[in-house]
Amino acid sequence: MFSLKLKEYWTGSESHEEKLNLLGCRVSEVNSLLTALMDGSSLPLHMNLQIPTHLSMRTITRLKEQNRQLTQEVSDCGHRVTQLETEKAMLLRQLFHQKNNHHAEETVYM
Repeated sequence: MFSLKLKEYWTGSESHEEKLNLLGCRVSEVNSLLTALMDGSSLPLHMNLQIPTHLSMRTITRLKEQNRQLTQEVSDCGHRVTQLETEKAMLLRQLFHQKNNHHAEETVYM
């Protein structure tokens, strides 16, 4: 349902370079954690989840826009789910009433 796909996001040479830079940062972070584990030293109490500073403002702006679009799509899907649940409840009520009416008609004819 989502119109944005990761494959679409990571296309183009600039995006590919940004992806490689981001992955490089993550690899470095994992390497430092592994080194700390092997040395027996204490692990950091947190992981750095900040956006690396080497990402361009254009990339950050694009990511914020994609986040906004995805948030809007999730919101729209939530509204649609609510609408479908309401419709389902109404249809179940109608079905229940039809069964009761049909059962009442059968008892009258007997």
